[in-house]
Amino acid sequence: MDPSLDSSDNPFVQQVAGEYFVGREGQLKQFHGSLNGLKNGKPQHFYIAGPTGSGKTSYLQKLVDIANEEGTLGVLSTLDYAVPAYDHIASIVKAVAKAIDAKTGSNNLTRDWNKKASSIHFRLSGGDRLLGGDLQSDLSFLQEESNGVRLPKVVVCIDEGQRMEAAALSALKNVLQHVSDFLLILSLRVEDENTSVVEAGRAILDRKAADAEGDYGAARFFAKGVALGPFDTEKEGKCCVTRRLAGNQVSFSDELISLVIDVAGNLPRRIIEFASEIYEHVAETESNIATEEVLRKIFKVRHGDIFTRALELRSQLSDSAQSALKIMLSSGRSVKADDLSAKLYPGVPTQAASTLAKALKGDLDRACQSGFCLDVDGQYRIGDPLRRYALRLALETE
Repeated sequence: MDPSLDSSDNPFVQQVAGEYFVGREGQLKQFHGSLNGLKNGKPQHFYIAGPTGSGKTSYLQKLVDIANEEGTLGVLSTLDYAVPAYDHIASIVKAVAKAIDAKTGSNNLTRDWNKKASSIHFRLSGGDRLLGGDLQSDLSFLQEESNGVRLPKVVVCIDEGQRMEAAALSALKNVLQHVSDFLLILSLRVEDENTSVVEAGRAILDRKAADAEGDYGAARFFAKGVALGPFDTEKEGKCCVTRRLAGNQVSFSDELISLVIDVAGNLPRRIIEFASEIYEHVAETESNIATEEVLRKIFKVRHGDIFTRALELRSQLSDSAQSALKIMLSSGRSVKADDLSAKLYPGVPTQAASTLAKALKGDLDRACQSGFCLDVDGQYRIGDPLRRYALRLALETE
C-alpha cells in the first residue's frame, strides 16, 4: 500500500454540501423565487420529492447555506420514525432555537427549552400534546429572537417529511397562515415508479390531509412541488466525482467516471457509493489509479445477485439473442425484434427472416421476464442501469 494514501481521507464519505454540491440549477432557481417571496412577506411554501439517493438531504443543506448567505436564518430539521405529532413539531421548534443559539454563540434558548415545564419562553416544551396556540406562541417568540440577531426571516427545511404525522402537518399550516416570516420546505421520499415524483409527493400530502380530518388545505399549503432525481446532465455527475477528487493522489480516468455515472443511472448517492468503494480499493493497493477492473470487482460484490441472474439468463439464450443484446447495449435505444434480426441476418429471404425474427422475439421476451429487458409497444430496450451493466459483464464473461 502506498503510505501516502489513507482510506480515512476518502473524499466520498465527507458530507459537505456547500463545498461538494453540484448542479440542480433549476431547483435552486425555484428556491430563490420562494426566498424572494419570503423577504417580501409572501412566503411560497413548497415540497421537494424524489426517490432514495436522489440528493434530497444535500439539496436541503444547500438551501440552508443559501438562506444564511442571503441574510435569513436557515434551519434543517430531520423527522424521526414512529413518534407522535407533538414530537415532530417539537423537533422543528427546537431546531430553530438551536440555529438562533448558533448565531448568538450561546445556548440560552436550547437551555430554556430543556427546562420543559419550567421554561420561561416556550409553551410546547412543557407538555406532551400538540396545541395550536402553544405552537403559534413559540414560533412568534422565535421570530422575535431571529429579528434580534438581524435575521428577520426564517427558512425551515424539514427532511424525511413523509414521516410527519397528519396532525402535525395540519397544525403547521394553521399557524404559519398567521406567522408570515417563516418559509417551510418539506422533503418527501417517494417510491411510486409509475408516476412523476412531483405527483407522487402530492399524493403523500393528500393522504396526510385526508387523515387530518380532510384538511386538504394542509396539503395545498405547499403550493408547488420540486422534483429531485438523477442529475440532469452527465456533466453534473462528472462534477460530483471530480470536485471531490481535486488535489487528491487517487485519480479516475474520464472513461471510468463516465462508466460509474452510467452504472449509477446518474443518481447522486449511487455515484458517490461506487466512487467511494473504488477509492477505498485503490487506497489499499500500491496503485493510485482507478481502473474499470476495480469497478467490475466492486459491482460483482455489491450487486452479486443481479450479476448471477444475468449469467443465468445468458445460459438460456441463443448466440443470436446474445448478439442482439450486445447491439442493444451499445446503442442504448429501443428497437424492434424485426430490426434486430435484420442487422444480425442481412440479406436473408423474407420467409426465413420472419422465422428468425420470431425466434429472436421469444428470446427477448425471456429476457423481459427475467427483468433485464422491457417491451414497450413492441420496442425492446434495456432500461435499469444496474441490470444493464450486469448483463454487459455477463455477456463478456468467458
